[in-house]
Amino acid sequence: MTTVLLIDDEPDTLSVYSMLLEMAGYRVLKALDGAQALKALETTMPDVIVTDWMMPGINGRAFCEQLRQPGSAYAEIPILVGSAAMEAPDGAQKLYDEFLRKPLLIDELISGMERVLSLSRMRPHEEP
Repeated sequence: MTTVLLIDDEPDTLSVYSMLLEMAGYRVLKALDGAQALKALETTMPDVIVTDWMMPGINGRAFCEQLRQPGSAYAEIPILVGSAAMEAPDGAQKLYDEFLRKPLLIDELISGMERVLSLSRMRPHEEP
């Protein structure tokens, strides 16, 4: 079963997407911000991360920057960013694998997750 870490500061959005993803057969971990997401990563390694970009506290950019640091145990997890912004954030494209504009239909979200997961599986992984 594919595990998704879903991060959004809107509790209703988090609940609806979580419920729909679970109904589609995914295991979903939820976090209301980047700090909660980092805490969740301490206990469970997700297959894919779906994060909001504009959040209070540790926002999407800061969260992705922490994950993509050289040597990070989480650097290879595919990240899909969902945001209400009209365009993908300038200069941040190396921090995530795909950008989708909100509001997202569940089919769009699942398709985006499957795309980044399949691309991740095709990347050569470094040996320790």
